[in-house]
Amino acid sequence: MVYFSRARTIKNLLAPSRIWGYTRHEAPQHHFGLKDIFKCQKSRCGACSFVMPKKYISDELPRIDIFSNCSSIYVVYLILCPCKKITKRTVGRRISEHIRNIRIAKMNHSVSRHYKESHSSDPKGTLFLVLEQIPASFKGGDRLIRLRQRETFWIFELNSLQPHGLNIDLAAF
Repeated sequence: MVYFSRARTIKNLLAPSRIWGYTRHEAPQHHFGLKDIFKCQKSRCGACSFVMPKKYISDELPRIDIFSNCSSIYVVYLILCPCKKITKRTVGRRISEHIRNIRIAKMNHSVSRHYKESHSSDPKGTLFLVLEQIPASFKGGDRLIRLRQRETFWIFELNSLQPHGLNIDLAAF
């Protein structure tokens, strides 16, 4: 296989098309360096009551290096049961789906099945924590594949595959 790359020119050095060290998808600067999951403070948000910042939970959980809230997308999240999953939708929507499935005791989901068997379908005491958000790559690429890879990493890191946790299988990527 032969690989050819155009040589660098003075134009590339003086006026590059990409500024190194900067990505256009960096987190907004208005979060003042906060790194954790926070409540969105919307008046009708049903997910915020189940969101708990890490500083109030445990030091055993991994360090959170991102700002996230109910509107964050492409995240790996952790469900803390009082006794792990990924989503490319907003965290608030996914939390609301889990809570609704728990309340109606939907048996085809491992989370709601666990809550029916162990907690009488009562979501009280459930906490959600965002572990990681997958940023969009500057060069593109499949964000969903990277999301599944990171979910698999966290499943092994936190030992959340059944019978120790609620994950039934690994994400195929």
